Amino acid sequence: GRLTVDAYMEQWFTTYCNRYEASTQQGYENYIFNHINPYFAGFKLKYLKPIHIEEFYNSERKKYKEKTILQIHRILSSALNDAVKNNLVTKNVCQLVKAPSPEPYEPHIPDLDHYFMIVEAARGTEHEIPVLLAGMCGLRRSEVFGITWNDINFEKATLTVRQAVVTIKKGLDKKNTKSRTSTRTISVPDDMLEVLRD
Repeated sequence: GRLTVDAYMEQWFTTYCNRYEASTQQGYENYIFNHINPYFAGFKLKYLKPIHIEEFYNSERKKYKEKTILQIHRILSSALNDAVKNNLVTKNVCQLVKAPSPEPYEPHIPDLDHYFMIVEAARGTEHEIPVLLAGMCGLRRSEVFGITWNDINFEKATLTVRQAVVTIKKGLDKKNTKSRTSTRTISVPDDMLEVLRD
């Protein structure tokens, strides 16, 4: 009965988050120790009510976007589901709160003129190949940095996306692509192949 929300979240992170990839663990750590725990420090887990969750989200809205609050909601709800399974609480109060609803993500995509300005600025630098791969092959940044020479088939003019490389606190982390459809083989334009051959 003396267990606090912050103590439980710390224990939950240590126990349950080991199954995630390093980059996901890092995200969870940030949300738990920089958002959830400072707000609920010393608050008894057994006294947690939907109104406390709503008040927490409202306080976060003063500084953060709805997308951040949705991530916090998902993590807190997952942790409280496990608290129910462990008989620490009788219900997950997050399920009694309306989930935050961020605006749909709209990526910023440069038009053709802007893209060629970027290509020109990158020409002859270490950024040239990543910029060309992203623009001409439609790859995510993490996918660009996951490409190895073994992924490029010069004879068939194709490139296979198999892995992603993301930054974490300790440096770089190799991980599988986002989903099964993210692992794919795509055509590579001749101009791109020429640069890669050089």
